[in-house]
Amino acid sequence: MSTPVVWIFVPFLIGLGLLAIQRYTRLSLLAGGICTSALALSARLLPIGRTFFVGPLAVRLADTLEIAGRRFVLGEAARPILILLFLGAAFWYFGALAARVNSFFAPVGFAMLAFFVAALSVQPFLYSALLIEMAVLSSIPLLAQPRQPVRSGVTRYLIFQTTALPFILFTGWMLTGVEAGNADINLPLRAGILLGIGFALLLAVFPFHAWIPLIAEQSHPYAAAFVFVLLQTSVLLFGMELLNQFTWLRTAPAISEILRLTGAMMVVAGGVLAAFQNHLGRVLGFAVVYETGFSLIAASLGGIPGVELFSMLFLPRIAAFALWALALSVALRACGSLSLGQLSGVGRRYPLVFGAIILANLSLVSIPLLAGFPVKLALLETLAVQFPVVAIWTLLGMLGLMAAGLRALGVFTAGEPAKNEAAIPISTQGLLLVGVFSLFLIGILPQIFLTPMLALLKSLPNLL
Repeated sequence: MSTPVVWIFVPFLIGLGLLAIQRYTRLSLLAGGICTSALALSARLLPIGRTFFVGPLAVRLADTLEIAGRRFVLGEAARPILILLFLGAAFWYFGALAARVNSFFAPVGFAMLAFFVAALSVQPFLYSALLIEMAVLSSIPLLAQPRQPVRSGVTRYLIFQTTALPFILFTGWMLTGVEAGNADINLPLRAGILLGIGFALLLAVFPFHAWIPLIAEQSHPYAAAFVFVLLQTSVLLFGMELLNQFTWLRTAPAISEILRLTGAMMVVAGGVLAAFQNHLGRVLGFAVVYETGFSLIAASLGGIPGVELFSMLFLPRIAAFALWALALSVALRACGSLSLGQLSGVGRRYPLVFGAIILANLSLVSIPLLAGFPVKLALLETLAVQFPVVAIWTLLGMLGLMAAGLRALGVFTAGEPAKNEAAIPISTQGLLLVGVFSLFLIGILPQIFLTPMLALLKSLPNLL
């Protein structure tokens, strides 16, 4: 047996099994949460590359699987990434029990996880683009409303993600020449430009971000946020793997400057545009753009401080978006709309739901005591010393996202709510409270919750 079988093929088979019981949505979600938790636990405990005993049977878990000349490698260094992906997915699966997602959530989620893990492990790397495209295609049933025409946001999402495919495939072909010492001195520059365009499309770098707020507005908010976070996390890790693998790429003089300026532009665009939105789903969409910018800024710093900050951004982001998306789903079901014009006074009727939305927003803004504060404070301190202009622009983006949250708070608390709104189940309120306390625990005890995220650096030794 090999690790790719356990963490690629087994999740895919579980997804197929859940497809058979998809009509029982709550059962499939509960089974999905249990299975992802078990896979995360197995990633933590199973010995990779060593023989262990299951009863009388001796089993050796090899770290490589070869299929048609292509190698899938999940060694000891990949263990933290597997834990992050599967444990994060388990968190989302259990939250989905209260979010009332469509019946495809459980099986499609496993398919996406399998394809993304395969994309992070395949060698040569250019096949990662094909696997990411497969994950994108499998996510469509989550984003499209059942028995309704496909909306413009999903169409744009599919177009942008598919357009990125040939850029990365062609880059892979060119990199073969770079690594072989091709005499053409312009080849690395051309390969870098194509790779940059491909990643700009995958990560929805401004101005290729138009599909994110559209999907956040038109699709179920919980399913949309799940796709956003899983795609963003996997593509960012894939990008760092490329920097770790190719010496000419990470040592290119302009790469840090490009990442830093692009990240600052995304923080400003995401934060400022969020302040002018009249739909809570669109605010969440622009927050995704904003958060991607912070990861690019952290990656641009280079060395140990940069990659440490990059790795520690993941947990606060996942926790904030999970809480935000769950609260939006509950609000949509209770109020029938996420348009600010129709939510006047609802904060008085549902203080926990709409308080969770504001707290998740403020956590991403990095208000003290919340999850996003410790990492972004350290990031801003570093920027203030090394790149003060970038720090100023970053603060502008943060103020924009804060303005969006405060504007929504004013709407939620103004006026009187309608009297015929639905009650929120106790179990849903419990999940929201868990999410709220998680934000405070991560922010108050970063040494306990954020320090383990540094284990992600095991797969990036050359960046240290």
